[in-house]
Amino acid sequence: MGDAKATWRRFYRSLTTPGGPWKVYGVVCLPNPIWSMDYNIEYIQCNISNDEGTHSKLSKSTDVTHVFYVASTDRSSEYENCIANGTMLGSVLRVMIPNAPNLRHVCLQTGRKHYIGAFAS
Repeated sequence: MGDAKATWRRFYRSLTTPGGPWKVYGVVCLPNPIWSMDYNIEYIQCNISNDEGTHSKLSKSTDVTHVFYVASTDRSSEYENCIANGTMLGSVLRVMIPNAPNLRHVCLQTGRKHYIGAFAS
């Protein structure tokens, strides 16, 4: 989940790993980017900061087995970052866990500071 072009490109190159070929859903909040046409990704436009929209768009993805989550947002304070980023991650998990019975792994690709704050200096 997330709109990180570089992450998608690196991930897509690794789809020949054991267990493939893989079906890939790309969930981003912006309109379908032109560069995504070069990849076999089922594109889902979804604002994951909205619970209702997230449920509406992602609950149909019942065949998901792995989630590689790269979404994050930047607010004016660490506290606001943690609230906003935790809300988005929670929104995705509240949909995927009950609707994707074969979900086996969730990989949080962003750092812990996005959810519980930076390390004390």
